[in-house]
This record gives sequence, C-alpha cells and structure tokens, in this order.
Amino acid sequence: MLLSAMDGREYELMVRQQPKQARMCGVGADRRPIDPPPIVQLRVLDHSNPSSARRSHAQTHSHHHAASSQSPSPPPHHHPRHQSPLSMDMLTPAPNSTLGLSGMGPGANGGVGAPGTAGYLQNPYYFMFASLAKPDDDVELHWMKDGKTRCTTGSVVSSLYHLKDSENDNTDAGFFVFPDLSVRQEGSYRLKLSLFEVVGSNVYHCKSIYSAPFYVYTAKKFPGMEESTPLSCSLADQGIKIRIRKDIRQRKARGPGPPFPGLGGPGAGMIPQPVPIPTPVPIPEHEQPLPLAPGGGHTIPAPATSIGPVRPR
Repeated sequence: MLLSAMDGREYELMVRQQPKQARMCGVGADRRPIDPPPIVQLRVLDHSNPSSARRSHAQTHSHHHAASSQSPSPPPHHHPRHQSPLSMDMLTPAPNSTLGLSGMGPGANGGVGAPGTAGYLQNPYYFMFASLAKPDDDVELHWMKDGKTRCTTGSVVSSLYHLKDSENDNTDAGFFVFPDLSVRQEGSYRLKLSLFEVVGSNVYHCKSIYSAPFYVYTAKKFPGMEESTPLSCSLADQGIKIRIRKDIRQRKARGPGPPFPGLGGPGAGMIPQPVPIPTPVPIPEHEQPLPLAPGGGHTIPAPATSIGPVRPR
C-alpha cells in the first residue's frame, strides 16, 4: 500500500489481488493470462473534508490488516513524477493548480460525485498502466532481446471501475482490473502499476506501486490455472470480464490409467491387453463342406459299395 499527496489530495493504491503465476505465451492466439488477475484498489483522500478522510482511513486499516494476513506487501518506494512507462511528450509535471476532489472541481474534470459516494469513484479520467519489472530492482522491462517484440501482450491499461467491495460489507470502491494480461518470456517478474489522470489535454502521473514477485513458466512446466478467488468471482458477477474457474485442472504425471476414459470399478487403473486370437481347430473329414460343382451345385459322391469290378461277358 502506497500513499502519494498532490494538491491536498492523498492517493492510496493497494494491490487487493497479487499475481502468482503465468504461462509463457507466444505470438499466436493461444495464451494464458496472469493468474490470478491483478486487482488494484484506489482511494483518494481529500484532506479538506475531515469526515471523508476519517472514513477512508478506517477502511484503509481494515483492508491493510486483511491483506497483510494473506500475502506480504512490497516495501514502499516513491518515484519521481517525471518517470512514466508512457511517452514522455504525453506527460507534464503536476502543476500547483486548484483542482477539486480527485481533479473533479471547477476547471478540471467535471462536477462532484453523487451524494453519499466519494467523488473520485465517478471520475472517468483515471487509468492505470501495467508494465513488467525485475523482481529485485525497479528496472522496467518493455522490449524483448530482439528490440521489436513487447514483453507483455493483452490489455495493459485498465479504467477505474466503480464496484461493490464484497470483502468490506459491499461498500462502494474503485478497482483497476487486469484480466487479460500475459507475458511472453519465462522468468521471475513484478508488475509496475502506474496511476494516471487525464486533465484537459495533459496526462499527469499520480503515483506507482509494485506487485509481489510472480513466476512465468514455459508451457511444459506450467502447473495449471488455479481456482478463481472470491474477489474475482464477485467482480465477474458485477460485469467485469474475468475468466472464472471453479475446478482445478492440474497437469498430472503420465502413468497407468483406466482402460477407457470415464470407466471406474475393479478394472480401473489396469493397462488394456490385446485380445488373443483363437487357434483354428481342424475339422473332421466327414464334417467338411462339399465342393462346388461346375454348374454351381454340390457334387454328390457315389455311394460306397462292396461289389467288385464288373467284367464284360
């Protein structure tokens, strides 16, 4: 969880769902996304509104305690605003302007949010960019060794989704979701997740956060996709396009199996053996079939007689 302050606003990013594994994908259509899909929650604290700040801080401590019990958080690291994975000519330093809550005040990105909800949840100008980084330092990895192919493929940008947080009494929350992000090269990596805001014709880098390290396997070593988490299922039920897996299909070692797929019982696990061909039994001479005559009928042998040869008179 990282915090960043700008113009009286405090940005808070928390990786609610850490990536664990992925299968290396090629240039074709057959690829697997990072599993589970990374999910980042955004909170914007307006210090000019004490009640909003207290409510956000209370939710922060609750989620921070739950997240720390599941997976360790990466160490805090602050980055200068001029660093960005996007083109440098698209970014400008954050000016000392009089932006309202989340940049939605007069002269910025529109009016305030709906009554009873945080204004930043209604801001359509927030987006997050995901890029690869090394697991032990902050060096970003954008291109492979050939210098022409990107290390990542799929959707590397996510908009801010205003959804219900099923793990916090269905309160309103803002999430960035990356359900279709894949990696092309084997190895251990982290994700650098950078928050940006579009204000007018400028794009401002608000802050960045790093995910926990995860490993990208080759197709032969990949252990298989895990069962979808409750958070993924909850966001999918609310309309987010996340692939939901309810059964675990792990690759098993080859060995003796059932003689036919789907069959069990006493014969399960036995290797099928070829059926032996029976040896032909010789037929007695008196039981052999009669030979065919030239006209198509059977020839009838002359009956045996004890009379000797007939002599002419």
